[in-house]
Amino acid sequence: MGQLIAYVSDVEKTIEKFDDETLKALISYGVDDLKTEERKYVTAVNCTTDDASDIMASLNKQTQSKSDTVAYHGYQSFAPGEVDAETAHEIGVKLANELWGDNFPVIVATHLDHGHIHNHFALGATGFNLKRYHDCNETYRMMREASDRLCLEYGLSVIKNPQRGKTRHIGEIKAEQEGRPTVRGIIRRDMDIAIKHCLRMQEFYNLFQSLGYTLEWRGKYLRIRPDHSTKFFRMDKLGEGYTYEDVQARILDNARNQRIIPYAPYKPKEKPKGLLALYIHYCYLLGELPKQKPNNREAYAVIKDDVRRARMYNEEAKLLGKYNINTAEELSLFTEGLSNKFKELAYKRAKLRNKLRRMHDTTEMQPIKDEISQLSLQMAELRKQMRLCEDIAARSGVIERVVNTIDIPDKELQKKEAKDAKTKETKTREREDKR
Repeated sequence: MGQLIAYVSDVEKTIEKFDDETLKALISYGVDDLKTEERKYVTAVNCTTDDASDIMASLNKQTQSKSDTVAYHGYQSFAPGEVDAETAHEIGVKLANELWGDNFPVIVATHLDHGHIHNHFALGATGFNLKRYHDCNETYRMMREASDRLCLEYGLSVIKNPQRGKTRHIGEIKAEQEGRPTVRGIIRRDMDIAIKHCLRMQEFYNLFQSLGYTLEWRGKYLRIRPDHSTKFFRMDKLGEGYTYEDVQARILDNARNQRIIPYAPYKPKEKPKGLLALYIHYCYLLGELPKQKPNNREAYAVIKDDVRRARMYNEEAKLLGKYNINTAEELSLFTEGLSNKFKELAYKRAKLRNKLRRMHDTTEMQPIKDEISQLSLQMAELRKQMRLCEDIAARSGVIERVVNTIDIPDKELQKKEAKDAKTKETKTREREDKR
């Protein structure tokens, strides 16, 4: 018992070294005589209580997995006073056989020392088929559903609508209590440093990665991996204030604070006198000074949009002239070439990112990160050119219709003009005949 407690409490040791004594400690904890009434409520599945640790250690040595996990420790609790030890142990054995009995060595022990009866399971990490046990939300759900079904069969209560809150690893909690740094704590510290000096998310990406981290989107989650580590940490698992939305809000607050204009009390300006006043008066008479300052937000927005469109048209004209594009067919071929080049760069960047995931030396990773940044800049330029081409293609049809309207007059208008000319000629002849 003492050996197991010492082993579990020493987090650094559990990360770096695992041996056969660990399994023996776990088994001895599960079948402690005082807890199980002289081993009356201890059952071994696919092994015996004497050789369980040897079998688990042997299977772990035969597997090709590089994981440091040697066994899993689970437990099953019951409401105080509603079950006796014999029934609880029977349920635990059935649960172990249903979940793991076809492949894994398991020790089931029913403990009676805490005022409420509960089962402990010592499960080997490697099965007889030499495949590792996959501990995840799916296996947890299966274990919970099987346990609930067995308890209901025995007329026992179950937890309705169980909620799994955001829990923290026991190693992290204990390290913080002892004042030792944790990986998540270091990540949060570096995130605070980066956020403090950024006004936009792109600045945060660049600065945070320069501190020795790799950022990667996996589905809808942004993950962080320290360069010296093989493990990714999801931002939404780092705690309050460090989710993607929280980081965005904190950076937005930085930007808002930068735009705040300090309050200054109103001080009336002194009117100009002498030659300066006379100069300003003549400038006003000559029209050099506006009679009133424009203060129309809608007009300003329209002007701003017109300026943006004018700049875009200027960029489009430069693009057409630079690459000598004269027809719609040439524009289509040029756009297709841009698209192919963009896909090529995207594929190259994806390969570099995959390579980066397998690297852990910051010095070796930096050239790869620089190359990825250069590829991203090239892709941004190609994306800009493709948008210009799309706008040209969309407007070229409108321009063509306008040109055709100018070059080819309306037939109805031609008929009317001919009729008016004929009427005028007829009236002129009638006047001449009268004369």
